[in-house]
Amino acid sequence: MVFARARGDSICGAFPTAMKEIEPFALAISRLENDPESDRLKKLLLCTCQNRWENDPKKLDALDWLTLLGQVRATMPSRRQLRESLVRVVARINKKSLYFSLAVRALSALYPLYAGTSRQLACQISPSENRWFDLRLTLSQVASLSQAKMLVHSAIHGQISYTTQDWNQLNHQEFDSLARSLFEICPTAEDLAMRLFGVAKCLDRPAEYDAIAQVLYREMELFYSGSSTDVPFLDFPMADEDDDFDLTFTFPADEGSIRKTGLDVNPDPSPSPPVSPSIHAYIEREKAARDVANRHLEIATDTIEQSAQKLEADVRALLAEIEPAVARSLTGQILREFFGSLQRTCDRHVERWNSQERPEKTETIANPPPESP
Repeated sequence: MVFARARGDSICGAFPTAMKEIEPFALAISRLENDPESDRLKKLLLCTCQNRWENDPKKLDALDWLTLLGQVRATMPSRRQLRESLVRVVARINKKSLYFSLAVRALSALYPLYAGTSRQLACQISPSENRWFDLRLTLSQVASLSQAKMLVHSAIHGQISYTTQDWNQLNHQEFDSLARSLFEICPTAEDLAMRLFGVAKCLDRPAEYDAIAQVLYREMELFYSGSSTDVPFLDFPMADEDDDFDLTFTFPADEGSIRKTGLDVNPDPSPSPPVSPSIHAYIEREKAARDVANRHLEIATDTIEQSAQKLEADVRALLAEIEPAVARSLTGQILREFFGSLQRTCDRHVERWNSQERPEKTETIANPPPESP
């Protein structure tokens, strides 16, 4: 572990000097140095600071970890800034799945450097079963639940490309189970944001997945105490990259011009791995079906609400001559029986469909076209 002091003002006065200041850096360096992908982690963190991709092994070896982490801490004073910078870099790289996983590990390894600097370093609250149901219901009203499952699965495993076989296997998993798994591996709301917003930028159709991530984060952050609700993400350009060569980033200079480092490449956004047309067709059919279901739900909800109000008014009129306390008790009993009966009717329908789905829970895309290698 090299603790050589940096020369010049490259780390803007953030270099630790006292032993107490060194300890968190030592913890972070120990994790980074011992990681099997230590070199790639160094490339990734260097890029977040300097907007350049370094592939020269000699230059990477010459850069000690303490100097680099001092630059990281000075350039990105908060954990949220670090998370957003990591996502920006990952979204520009072809090997998004690999570097997304490395970004998650980097954020976790650098946790000691940011202890006590963020309102989002908060403990988890065990959500009730109803909270998971509410989360799924909210998502189903604004997005394809299949896309939500893909986003959550990708946030957990770092997978950003899906074959038809992958899709069929994923569709047999319950959303609630996936969401619980994501919650369990995210000890803070900041970790949750890193996984959701980070992987959303890497998937095909990132705008759609970013919208789903916003809903998921807004609902799931309530499972953490002391978390912040403000998690804006800025759009940023993506550039093509091959890990064996230098990477070019484009960014505005102070004069409003464009500066470049490394090799000149096309600065236009490079697409994420495309999803099979059969999967897109399935998503569109699911969206249409859920739109119909939501319209029927709205009609049914309005009808029940009107019926309940009419029932309450009729019962109160019939009991107008009875002593008020007795009338209130009887009215409440009748209304509870009314809603209880509705609930049992709904439960019967749910159980009927559960029994029909048990042999094959979800639709399998039949005769899929050959997947591209």
